[in-house]
Amino acid sequence: MAGLLAGGGVGSAVRVGRAGDWSFAIEYGDAVGPTSTGMGAVSAVGVEAVNFSLSPWHPPSMFTYYHDGDCICSFGIGEEARRWGKNPDLLVPALTKSGVLPAHLDLRGADVERVRRLSVLVIEEHFRLQLPRADVLDGQLPLFVRREA
Repeated sequence: MAGLLAGGGVGSAVRVGRAGDWSFAIEYGDAVGPTSTGMGAVSAVGVEAVNFSLSPWHPPSMFTYYHDGDCICSFGIGEEARRWGKNPDLLVPALTKSGVLPAHLDLRGADVERVRRLSVLVIEEHFRLQLPRADVLDGQLPLFVRREA
């Protein structure tokens, strides 16, 4: 995938698949999934859409849940105390039960990665998400070019 984008001919591409009751898309290059326009369109007419935007180069990574074109809940992974959307507290009970919240925890120490993993686990369990790791990493998922460079 990196070779396709690095060659200069492709600016944006997406690989798609299915896992249980969920369809998934993995975006490369200029991703539109995390935008309100992308998520709003995907989630229109009663569809649920969950987006995890990994950004290790500029933390935090972001979680967003849309339904019927509306942002229901969103927050930064590791910054769960600051939430927004129509129901920003949707995952608060599970985040509290797992130990991610309350927000007064000192996240500057060694527990930062643990808290981030717990937060992602809460999201996976709440929405019953589990991407097929082998398909994502090594599989031959269908690829679509979204935008030429």
